[in-house]
Amino acid sequence: MKELLASKFGKSLPGKSIQYEMAPIQRYTSQDPPQEAKRAGIAIVIKPSSEGLGNLLFIQRAKHEKDVHSGQISFPGGKFEIEKDRNLFTCALRELKEEVGLQLTEKDHMGSLSELYIPVSNFLVFPHVFYLSNKGSELSLDANEVEEAIEIPIAHLLDSKNKRLTNIAAPNNVVLENVPAYHYKGKTIWGATAMITCEFLHLIR
Repeated sequence: MKELLASKFGKSLPGKSIQYEMAPIQRYTSQDPPQEAKRAGIAIVIKPSSEGLGNLLFIQRAKHEKDVHSGQISFPGGKFEIEKDRNLFTCALRELKEEVGLQLTEKDHMGSLSELYIPVSNFLVFPHVFYLSNKGSELSLDANEVEEAIEIPIAHLLDSKNKRLTNIAAPNNVVLENVPAYHYKGKTIWGATAMITCEFLHLIR
């Protein structure tokens, strides 16, 4: 299964044309990132399962008053730190270990997805895809950053009935209407995370 999935990432990436299928309408006019945009590396981890293509690992971020992404579902990842990271790939690996306790290496890397700019937090994120070969790997969550780890079957995300428009309560008491989102057991995946997920699903479909 790992080899089958890995073959999908040797192809050209669709980028914005696919990402924006899951963009809130407020983002349709979003543009190229400014020079001062912060960089971040994120890790998309495929966990093998006995059925289907496996599961994707998401996290629900811990709630912090000044964090615009507080409480949202995302992929593990965070800001590039020049004193700790050689590049955005090692940044994704470091953040993965810090947030959920998984220590992966280059041999687990399957490829990368298109970068995506997030205007609300001024981050340009670089997604890296990994396959967790060691099924026995235990998660160890950093409670300051992660409230919960969520594993969602890829087959569930590929099923169109689990993707629909919904209203989202955003920060500052703003309600975003008719936002495309993925739904799983009461969890809503929207915004940048949904846009990145959409490109991932497009490649493996």
